[in-house]
Amino acid sequence: ISGTNAHVILEQAPPTPTTPEETPQNTTPLTPTPVPLSARTPHALREQAQRLLHHLDQHPTHLTDLAHSLATHKAALHERAVLLADTPDTLRTALTHLTH
Repeated sequence: ISGTNAHVILEQAPPTPTTPEETPQNTTPLTPTPVPLSARTPHALREQAQRLLHHLDQHPTHLTDLAHSLATHKAALHERAVLLADTPDTLRTALTHLTH
């Protein structure tokens, strides 16, 4: 978002099932977690993704904790990417794609 104006369109979420008959069996809806990355250059952004991928392999962590730490403790630099992941495996896949 740039400039002085920003616009957001909000819509009501679809109703959630309230009875067991309305709830699909053996499905748990997962909400994607945004995982922000930023760096000074595109090359540095790929390197950060590689380091994060290595970190996940060495230190499994909760996805929302990782996303929160990256959003609140890292500088927001010029080159940015936001990866949406609902599991650690989908985050690893997204990071792998970003490193190439």
